[in-house]
Amino acid sequence: MINSSKGPAGGFYITEKQKNQPVINIVETIDGKNVFNQCGLGLSKCSATHPCPIHDDYKKVRDLFENLCRQKKINDLCAPVNSGLAYLLG
Repeated sequence: MINSSKGPAGGFYITEKQKNQPVINIVETIDGKNVFNQCGLGLSKCSATHPCPIHDDYKKVRDLFENLCRQKKINDLCAPVNSGLAYLLG
């Protein structure tokens, strides 16, 4: 997913091949594959047959986010930051 090198001139970097991977690879690595099936309220027993109060609305948002993560590549996120149109501030 990401490469690193140690030392005074070290740091983190990604290759061109890594830039072309979908964002979903990172999301699933960090949050797990079930992140797109979880309840919006964090309830463990929420389901289509026993929905929480926001189940249907949250499912739509969750599905849209999953599709975005599948379609967008890492490079799609880099380009606006590199051009100054978007920022990654912590």
